[in-house]
Amino acid sequence: MMERLRALALLVVVGLALGGCAGQSASGPPNSAATAEAASSTELTMTEATRELARNQCEDWVIVEHAFSGSDDTDLVGFADNVFVGRVAERVGASGPGGPEPWGSTRFSVEVLENVKGKLGDSVTVSQDGAYDAERGCLMLAEDNPLLRPGQEVMFFTRRDEEQGWHQIVTPGYGDVRIKGEGHREELVRRFERARKNQTDPTPGRH
Repeated sequence: MMERLRALALLVVVGLALGGCAGQSASGPPNSAATAEAASSTELTMTEATRELARNQCEDWVIVEHAFSGSDDTDLVGFADNVFVGRVAERVGASGPGGPEPWGSTRFSVEVLENVKGKLGDSVTVSQDGAYDAERGCLMLAEDNPLLRPGQEVMFFTRRDEEQGWHQIVTPGYGDVRIKGEGHREELVRRFERARKNQTDPTPGRH
């Protein structure tokens, strides 16, 4: 419903902008400060609307070279420094595509609800591969893994990035399992508590 309202708002803005162009053609070039102010306001409104409507996925997405198989529970838990259930609170930062992260990254404040491996406090910052590409007007995702959304409960598998001070999701798709309900949460906790007791380090040479 909200997307339809935003799309309608954008169409109205575009219609107003086109109507203004037609009016200029009929009556000559504008010469007032009021017209310039209106044009600036229209440009700002269109930019905001475009940003909202352009949150679609880019046509291509990045394939990540994995250090291990995320489908093996014991390897997944063993590779992670922390395994926990968390609730996404809000987006707190992002790095666009390019540089060392060709797909970019987005950071979220996450409320820690339950620890499975390790002991984290009330809230942490979690970094997820993938970000909004402003130049192309779409989301660049890693392994076609959707970005987190505020309000979601997630089983996280993370490693501490000491340099940046946040927790990095270890692998797209496997490292951020979206929880579908209380029963699903309990099932995941039991499953990965068992895996913790039998965890294996798939990259024993890492530091």
